[in-house]
Amino acid sequence: MVSLRVPISVNAGKKQPRYISGVLYKNNVSYPSPVKVLTEIPRDENERVLRYPCFEAILGTSTLVQDCAVMVSYERRAYNFLLAAQWLPQAPDNRALREVVSDVAWKGSIVVMKMGDKILVTNLTSSKDKIIAREAVKK
Repeated sequence: MVSLRVPISVNAGKKQPRYISGVLYKNNVSYPSPVKVLTEIPRDENERVLRYPCFEAILGTSTLVQDCAVMVSYERRAYNFLLAAQWLPQAPDNRALREVVSDVAWKGSIVVMKMGDKILVTNLTSSKDKIIAREAVKK
């Protein structure tokens, strides 16, 4: 599986770290919680040089982090989300995720971030964003 995240090249110019908000479905907590994801933002951001959310800072580096894009149709509009998941076979079932999708036994944590129209990720802050992000997790 090809990752949607591409590390920013050293040659891409100056990078600026910034925290961008998302939602964390942590495997050992019974509810989703807000999270700030450290994200590298290139000064000359474009479709070839994208923001790089460092999910490993939240999920850890013990196993591979997989990411995928999920499109949700809500009120006749399409919204895109970037989900990063880490499978931890030794972990208990993710209780926060089970609150959203009762028939799934996922072992590990998931981070959800809102994708922008022209940028990879943007802040997920409004109540509406959080409702739609929950729908993205269901997919």
